[in-house]
Amino acid sequence: MSNKRAEYGRGSIRQRGSRWQIRYYADTVDENGRRIRTRVTESFNAKSAARKQLNAVQGAIAEGRHHVTADRLRYDDLEQMMFDHYDRMPSYDRVKRALTTHLRAFFGFYKAKNITAAAIKEYVKHRRSEGAADGVIRYELALLRQGLRLAVEDEKLSRCPPFPSLEVDNARKGFFEPSEFEALKANIAEHHRGWLEFAYLTGWRVKSEVLTRQWQHVDFQAGTIRLEPGETKNGKGRTFPFDVLPELGAVLEAQRAYTDKWERVNGQVIPWVFHSKGKPLRDVRRVWRTASTRAGLMVPKTDAEGKVLVGKDGKPLSVPARIPHDFRRTAVRRLERAGVSRSVAKQLVGHASDAIYERYAITSESDLREGLEKVARLREADGAKILPMRTGR
Repeated sequence: MSNKRAEYGRGSIRQRGSRWQIRYYADTVDENGRRIRTRVTESFNAKSAARKQLNAVQGAIAEGRHHVTADRLRYDDLEQMMFDHYDRMPSYDRVKRALTTHLRAFFGFYKAKNITAAAIKEYVKHRRSEGAADGVIRYELALLRQGLRLAVEDEKLSRCPPFPSLEVDNARKGFFEPSEFEALKANIAEHHRGWLEFAYLTGWRVKSEVLTRQWQHVDFQAGTIRLEPGETKNGKGRTFPFDVLPELGAVLEAQRAYTDKWERVNGQVIPWVFHSKGKPLRDVRRVWRTASTRAGLMVPKTDAEGKVLVGKDGKPLSVPARIPHDFRRTAVRRLERAGVSRSVAKQLVGHASDAIYERYAITSESDLREGLEKVARLREADGAKILPMRTGR
């Protein structure tokens, strides 16, 4: 004769119509610290799946790893855990967009325990059918994995399912030629030119490192502008000495004069270095697109297969040929061409590793030609005999 204690240790499997149901008892602790025995019921399509789950539960109970809260944990709970985890990080806005759009639309009604490897593969298939690039899908899956791992660390979930590996080569290779930058600067609103020139000269991240600068971070006497520890992607502080770069010093002096003007007009202190009539600049995507269009720096918008996309009016869609993040590659390229040591260049731009830095050290065809021209001049100086180039057989 079975009793609750025996059932707690053994559990049971019963068939209910076309489905198989497992029942077992597990202990949990309420908010007052009292131990409560709770009966848990789960249904499966096959007896083998039910037996496999019951065996896993029995093992977790025996080892003290099973928690009834796992049966109640939903995607919404994972989402909130991720919001708390990424709060005050520079990437918070991007994380929030990814969580509250596609991930929520697909997993919104899921219990955490039902986000299995099979469900994740279905999500990948679904996102690809929507035309999402593998790089975007991989980022979304990384967030979902992080949420599940946080639940495991908090002992609200017993395990994190395996995730598929999506190999992508989506590293951008764009950078600004001087003519492109001058065209963009000439076509952007005047009060936006300050941050544009600053990002071009420093290679700092526009949204999290440039637009967030306040006058308390600028020291005109020492000739430096700084990022505090915790404000950067790698968490380390950074200082940029602008007094040795006249162009950059002129940008900050002009911003100081612009700020003084609007402080007198508004009758209040403006803490931001880059602003619009005293109001901080939060998002410059629309301004960027408008300037790119006027400067002729637009390219056709394509899908993952390279097919040009068209709008509802049947006309081809276009996107800016350059993005603000290309300023980082431009700055790294400039430092490389100037012969600045890699250790110093990484500190100026804010790259933590050589591997990441090398991704940004883009070399153009003109750079290669310039390098070989130096070799040719050296050979001529050494008295090497230069033969005419053969054009045919």
